[in-house]
Amino acid sequence: MYQIVVTSCINMAALVVYKCWSGHAVLKILRRKKALSTVIAQVIMLSATMALGAIAINWAVPTLQLYQSNAGIYYEQRAKALKESFIIEDVWFNPSPNYVNITIRNVGSIEIQIAALYINGTSYSFTLDPSKRQVTTPEGQYPIRTYKIDVTSTPHFTWVAGKKYLIVIATQRGNQVTSMWGT
Repeated sequence: MYQIVVTSCINMAALVVYKCWSGHAVLKILRRKKALSTVIAQVIMLSATMALGAIAINWAVPTLQLYQSNAGIYYEQRAKALKESFIIEDVWFNPSPNYVNITIRNVGSIEIQIAALYINGTSYSFTLDPSKRQVTTPEGQYPIRTYKIDVTSTPHFTWVAGKKYLIVIATQRGNQVTSMWGT
């Protein structure tokens, strides 16, 4: 035979005192199942939120590092492009054989690397003759480098006397010079 005494304990549990078969009093706290499921649900939600946060951090850190390194490369290239400055100094339309000789003067502080040449919007192949490259250094200034470009006939270029030609020269750093020349 058990004696049961129930006292309320803040609406979450009941304190039950009963005597077991040996005659000793045993205290037992009974919990309502609703309160326990609420706690478990909150623990699950907190765990899910922490897991999603960890996933977001693991994704964001390398992505931001990649953007940072790409930005560094971009700004380094743009700084070099700003040091690059050149002009089209002279253009010769040679009748025999039918080709164009273009003289470029580099007045920037770094070497230029020509990537493309356009005449009236058409891309032409070209050669840079290293033997025709000249370097002069005025006192207290950067060296001035002069390049001679020979435009070959790919595609076939035929010039007409008295006509004007738009010449565009682009470098590998993205700079370009545009100039109008006539025969």
